[in-house]
Amino acid sequence: MLIDAVLKLREKIMYEPLGAGGRKMLAARQERGDVPVVPYGSMPSSYRSDKARRAQWTKAVREGREEQLRIENWMNAQNHLHPQAGPK
Repeated sequence: MLIDAVLKLREKIMYEPLGAGGRKMLAARQERGDVPVVPYGSMPSSYRSDKARRAQWTKAVREGREEQLRIENWMNAQNHLHPQAGPK
């Protein structure tokens, strides 16, 4: 979790312009509609590193269902909790 927080902060600092000029530049981008679907620093590193999962996250953000995607993927990863074939 700490690494994820550090990576989010780093990404935000790298892509966010600083100072009064930066605020003007961000306002101009928003007026043009040139803003990313997923704001910098808001994508978990586990999704950012994998191209397919990154596309999943971007789609979920557009649909407003990021938490649902997290839950679905977490439940699918819990395959050790699902019982295998019963005893013979």
